[in-house]
Amino acid sequence: MSQENVEIVGRVFDAYLSGDFETAFALIDPEVEFDVSIRPEGKVYRGHEGVAEALRTWTGTWEAFRMEVEELIDAGEHVISVERQSGRGRGSGLPLSQTYFSVFTLARGKITRIVWLQSRAEAFEAAGLRE
Repeated sequence: MSQENVEIVGRVFDAYLSGDFETAFALIDPEVEFDVSIRPEGKVYRGHEGVAEALRTWTGTWEAFRMEVEELIDAGEHVISVERQSGRGRGSGLPLSQTYFSVFTLARGKITRIVWLQSRAEAFEAAGLRE
């Protein structure tokens, strides 16, 4: 099941990055929790509408926003993603070039929880693993 979870998360990223939001949301539970409390608004979003709002808010902050998935790590019922995000602040012009980590929790073939974290160690801990 864990390799299947990695494949599901990979399909969500592929769909999202190609603009196919319908396919991405088909693999995300309608009651999903999206914890982006590391961001300035420090908020936890809920449901498909919450995920869409969170992503619009974040990507709308940047000009030329770009995200690349560098690695997907099998963690059983969790999948850890290593993502490189870059862009330039829409108002400030300040550059963004940072690696973020997400922990996806899956159940019954759907993503039920996503947490953004700033370090690999935090991601591994959140997934119940040691580096």
